[in-house]
Amino acid sequence: MSAASRRKAAAREKPTTEAPLLRLVALIGSPVALVTALLFYFGWVRTSVQAKALGYDASIMDLSVTDYVIKSVNVLSVPLVLLLILAVALRLAHEGLLARADRSPRTRAVLGRVARLLGLSWIAWAVIAVLLMAFVPVLWSVALPLTLTAALLCVFYGKALGVRMTDAPPHTVFLRVALLVLLAFAVFWDTERLAQVMGRGFAAELAADESQLVAVTVYSTKSLDIVAPGVRQTRLTGTESLYQYRYDGLRLVQRSGDRYFILNDPWQPGTGKLIVLRDNDTIRLEFRR
Repeated sequence: MSAASRRKAAAREKPTTEAPLLRLVALIGSPVALVTALLFYFGWVRTSVQAKALGYDASIMDLSVTDYVIKSVNVLSVPLVLLLILAVALRLAHEGLLARADRSPRTRAVLGRVARLLGLSWIAWAVIAVLLMAFVPVLWSVALPLTLTAALLCVFYGKALGVRMTDAPPHTVFLRVALLVLLAFAVFWDTERLAQVMGRGFAAELAADESQLVAVTVYSTKSLDIVAPGVRQTRLTGTESLYQYRYDGLRLVQRSGDRYFILNDPWQPGTGKLIVLRDNDTIRLEFRR
């Protein structure tokens, strides 16, 4: 075989060897991108709600995408692992049902009826949402997005099962795309509501017990004029130290870039303050538990 023929044959074989790898990258990459977006959105909403509850705007911290994702991972690592385990278990159960249906016509008929019920289950989910909002006020903010997500998942799975068990026609492309977009919005809605609840919860915990934050003592070469409940200024006279002022009664919230974000201790709504200090040679900070 000539060199030109070998090159042509190699070119024809290349797509067949790369195709599985490309499919694997697409299969893994899409969920990873979606999870990253959800983690960023959760971290952003939670931080914004928590900051607002503590009396400041989160935008002044100038946090990066990585900061928001890390804030989410710290909180959601266990729930995400549990969801992944649940997804694997459901996938294995689904494959087991399909294998059993292939061997048993009776099982196939039962799964066909289940598929039709799942397709209509959105009615039941709508009723559940109304009942939760009416009789369980504490769940009012999360009832609608959670039931909407559950209804869409049931409809999708019911249709897929119906196509497999009864040869029912699949959703049209337009309907499938519309439902997927609606499902994406529902998942982000779930994320937002959960982040709001957790953000307000973290803010309430910090307001009730500032000892969860690291205590900070600030030394400064000149007066910083920090006036807030619980903050004590001490003039360091009679020393040769570069730092002439000490401030106690402070708690570290966050360091971002070259700035420290600090709350007074005790922090109370209406009188609590967020103090922002830039890290430079005029101040020295000591941290302790």
